Amino acid sequence: MKTIFCHDNKIGPDNEDLGTKLIFNFFNTILEFDKIPDTIILMNKGVKLALRGESTVEPLKKLEGKGVKILCCGTCLVFFDLKDKIEIGTISNMREISKILLESDTVISL
Repeated sequence: MKTIFCHDNKIGPDNEDLGTKLIFNFFNTILEFDKIPDTIILMNKGVKLALRGESTVEPLKKLEGKGVKILCCGTCLVFFDLKDKIEIGTISNMREISKILLESDTVISL
């Protein structure tokens, strides 16, 4: 099982515009491959990738359509007051997220 763990809404710590573009491009690019992740976990600021109006929603919807499970940390959504703004994925909890991370053969952290 392959899992992608997104703890931020961008790739890289420095330039926010570049980081936002990179994560969008990453999700679009993996759509082109035969082997895609089983699960994408969005935690901390990563939950913002699943919000209405975000550029990443469309590629995440396409990945979900290919069978990828998209999980959004419920605690994070409550913390950022975003629970009613989520457009893609399933609201999850630490128990489910921890179980998936521990059972995954590969975890890619972005």
